[in-house]
Amino acid sequence: MGDRPLYEADVDLTGQPADWNAHLSLVCDKAAPLPEPLAALLVEITEQLTATSRPSG
Repeated sequence: MGDRPLYEADVDLTGQPADWNAHLSLVCDKAAPLPEPLAALLVEITEQLTATSRPSG
């Protein structure tokens, strides 16, 4: 498949992939943006977890 879109790579886009895409569309339509302080906190937590999970050496 590489960088080609799935429809060009002869991938079946019916069934579960279609259900998933429909679900994602609904989620995106209903999603609300996070307040900036909360988004910044989540970024900080992610950075700390990433740093903690790196092997020390």
